[in-house]
Amino acid sequence: MTTYKSIKGYSIESKSSDPTPFANFNGQYYYNTTDNQYYLNFNASGVWSTGGNYPTANSAVAGAGTQTAAVAFGGDSDGDLTAEYDGSTWTLGGNLSTDRASPGPAGTQTSALAVGGAQSGYGTVLNSSDEYNGTSWTAGGTSTFSSGGRLGVGTQTSALSMGGLNLGMGALNFTDEYDGTTYTAGGNYLIGTWFPFGTGTQTACLSFGGSSNNPVRSNNINGSYDGTSWSLVSQFLNYDRWAHSGFGTQTAAVACGGASGINQTSSTGSFGATEEYDGTTWTNRAYLSTPRTGSGGAGTSSLGLIAAGATGDFFPQTAGVATEEYDSAGGSSVIKKIYSSL
Repeated sequence: MTTYKSIKGYSIESKSSDPTPFANFNGQYYYNTTDNQYYLNFNASGVWSTGGNYPTANSAVAGAGTQTAAVAFGGDSDGDLTAEYDGSTWTLGGNLSTDRASPGPAGTQTSALAVGGAQSGYGTVLNSSDEYNGTSWTAGGTSTFSSGGRLGVGTQTSALSMGGLNLGMGALNFTDEYDGTTYTAGGNYLIGTWFPFGTGTQTACLSFGGSSNNPVRSNNINGSYDGTSWSLVSQFLNYDRWAHSGFGTQTAAVACGGASGINQTSSTGSFGATEEYDGTTWTNRAYLSTPRTGSGGAGTSSLGLIAAGATGDFFPQTAGVATEEYDSAGGSSVIKKIYSSL
């Protein structure tokens, strides 16, 4: 009879009880001599924990900053709302000068940027921008295009925005760069896309996921921007997704939540899959406790958060207040039975 050792070159270890999590036994098979079952012990890396509730139920929110100093703004339900997070509690900040659903975000809690966005269910899309100083918003420059559901990365004085939906033009592939005063057209994206998500800076941006238009069709495409042009990243997301969230940089990013499907009426609705990118490969991580679309994200790939967002299947979805905090170093040992003893 063929044995595991003859195939793999080593024997399966026998144990009388399940091992202690992280006891130098991660990713290994073993045989439990007490119940005569075969098991696999592995690490479910990354952990989500519950944070403080957002001030009001909202979706199509944008976010910027860090896990312990974040700002979120705009939305479908309360389009001018701004809230600041200190790592445990959200407090209201100064209102945006105009309602914006799904604007492109950039910056920090005390120096943020909101560009574009939608109103009246995308009946109106914007090309204006607002700048935040930690207390109040003032008008910024005018973007080179009008859209909602666009990507945004960078700082208030060195920002990048891309894509989004304009009902008169469909899903856009336009890019612009902001220097704190003026928007200038950059290189066009690989495809027209709305509700992609981006991480990084104006000269080193990663875009992942998004949707085409008519019908809505999610994708798992990644693009990299170098300050001049976009190039295709060969390693795609593990899941098609749009209206998702995330945080990080061009080479160390997290993608989470969103929706996946061919169109809005047959979409799977919000889902909780999380992936982490190391500059080469996307790896599946722990699921969100509350699957959702349209959340504001902030932080690094090591320590991030998402807040608010809509839950349930399309249509309609229900706006929520949940905040979840991500720790890439966290996790737990998962023990899974492979098969019974023969």
